[in-house]
Amino acid sequence: MTTFNLTENETRALEVLYKSCLDNMSGNCIEDLKNDPFTWCDASDLIDAGWSKHEAAGTYGALIEKSVVWPDEEGDCLSMEAAEFIAAFID
Repeated sequence: MTTFNLTENETRALEVLYKSCLDNMSGNCIEDLKNDPFTWCDASDLIDAGWSKHEAAGTYGALIEKSVVWPDEEGDCLSMEAAEFIAAFID
């Protein structure tokens, strides 16, 4: 399993993004995401969960730098490795 060097805040953000991905595709667990080629996420998911715009931008940027989130012109995606990492703790 891939490990990530995440802060507590980044780990909480990853959990929020993971749950958002599941909600967006009506999934319940990591197995559902494995069958979905598009694990869309956005910094607005963090704002909806209580981060300020500034906090969300910083946290989201850090997750991109750590390859947790993959930026794309059509929409950012949560990496499957990151989803599996957080799922091991919360599913």
